[in-house]
Amino acid sequence: MNIICFDLDGTLLNEDDKIHPSDRSLLASRKDVPFIITTGRALSGIKGVFERNELFSPGEIPFPIVAQNGAVLYKPHEEFFDHCPFDSNIQFQVINTIRNFDLITFFLFEKSDIFVLHENPLGTFYAQFWYMPTQPYTNSTKLSLTKIMGLSDDAQFLQEVADSISSLKMEVETSFSLDFLLEITPPGIDKGNGLQKLLHVLDLQDAQIFMAGDGGNDLPLFNLASRSYAPISGSKDLKALADVIINREASGVLTPMLADAGLL
Repeated sequence: MNIICFDLDGTLLNEDDKIHPSDRSLLASRKDVPFIITTGRALSGIKGVFERNELFSPGEIPFPIVAQNGAVLYKPHEEFFDHCPFDSNIQFQVINTIRNFDLITFFLFEKSDIFVLHENPLGTFYAQFWYMPTQPYTNSTKLSLTKIMGLSDDAQFLQEVADSISSLKMEVETSFSLDFLLEITPPGIDKGNGLQKLLHVLDLQDAQIFMAGDGGNDLPLFNLASRSYAPISGSKDLKALADVIINREASGVLTPMLADAGLL
């Protein structure tokens, strides 16, 4: 079987969170196509963006989902399957480190809830834009985190966070899904490993993967894909690895993928 996997931000979605009309039509009508969503977003943000594009509302998203960069997994129709929180000691170390970077807004994700540290206007804007209902993080807040995301319009600040974590030899995964987003997940947790676990429980482990993505957090999926796709606006490094560069504004993302997979 051939499956169609796609990232959301920067791939299926343009900068205004809009889905190309062709892609929207395919998602709404092609019940026979095995679509899988792979994203850094939490479920609330995934549902919100589909509602904005008048898809699956009211109702449940019918596709399997690799959420929070592989830290939270859902079977079709939003059936929760698995999640992978940080080890408590590692989580403590990461939080102590990010406290020192007070110019960066950090979103701290649990399976369902999202907390915010160092909130600023940029963070408030994106929390609303990405449909992330947040609660303030305090010293007394007891959490079991699945992902931490740093947000700044200065990429150097985020690189300093990544370098600090690296220098302390913390056992975590870091990636830049966009230039202004640093994502931190537990060790061994990324979109690729999340997809493999999901394919196994769905009995699709032998499927051929057709994958579209645009940023560093999509690289583990490119390593698994039989054929990979990146939009023109994607990162330079990922585009260099992609089999196909897509003009999203002209054709959408899904049409060329389905054609290559023999599903059109």
